[in-house]
Amino acid sequence: MGSVALLAACATPASVPLGASESQTVATLGRPAAVFELPDGGRRLYYPLGGAQQFAWMLEFDREGRLVANDQVHSEVFFAKVRIDRDTRDDVLRLLGPPAWTEYYGPSRRTGWVYPYAPNSMWNFITTVIFDEAGVVRSVQGGPDPRFDRGGNRW
Repeated sequence: MGSVALLAACATPASVPLGASESQTVATLGRPAAVFELPDGGRRLYYPLGGAQQFAWMLEFDREGRLVANDQVHSEVFFAKVRIDRDTRDDVLRLLGPPAWTEYYGPSRRTGWVYPYAPNSMWNFITTVIFDEAGVVRSVQGGPDPRFDRGGNRW
């Protein structure tokens, strides 16, 4: 029993193998921070990790409840999948999960959803997905994470 408890204590979303059942995954990792229903009957479970919110996994299960994709979504690969002038807030939630924080840009009446990430676990960046008043993506912008200006960690 000790080795089972140790294995569970070390479990991370990245360690869940493809083909695992959703119920096994939740038993191992705990309840996800969010669950997204997919049009094909599958589900995506969202597991953010770390205090700076730079790492987040989406574990996608097919309609039979088997893991078919296990991705760290706070990455350039996934930010590039956001479709400007087409995706909505719901689309971005299913793709990236909830933002770490939001910003409102009064003059343009647009809202930015901010996603921190750390490429290669070395640099501190953010990507902001900007929505118009109707909730449609109008731009995706990236840059240094201001929380780490001058090498300081404000967290």
